[in-house]
Amino acid sequence: MAAPRRQFDVFVLRYVPSVLEDRYLDIGVLMKDRDDAGFADARFLHDWQKVRSFDPDADLKMLDSLTREIEDGWKNPAERPLLLRRMVKSFSNAIQWSLTESIETDDPAQELERLASTLR
Repeated sequence: MAAPRRQFDVFVLRYVPSVLEDRYLDIGVLMKDRDDAGFADARFLHDWQKVRSFDPDADLKMLDSLTREIEDGWKNPAERPLLLRRMVKSFSNAIQWSLTESIETDDPAQELERLASTLR
């Protein structure tokens, strides 16, 4: 018997070199169980060279540190709201996140991998 399909929220994390210009680069996908009680995980670019090509002045150390912090905190439902607030408050000029869609799936890990494959 197949696992039941559940609802998940999908967020995209974007690198924005200048808020005055209309250009960005998707650098991560975050996914969480709609009810915050189950699955939550994140995937990011594996190679920052894509960011460096997009913006030669990008602060790759900041991006690397931020993505590690998100990976560590995203899985903990209690940390998630604080993490999102910190991202908006501290990194709003360089990093933006948005709820892009809600999806229904019976295999969230596989779906996250599929979504993350579009970043590469």
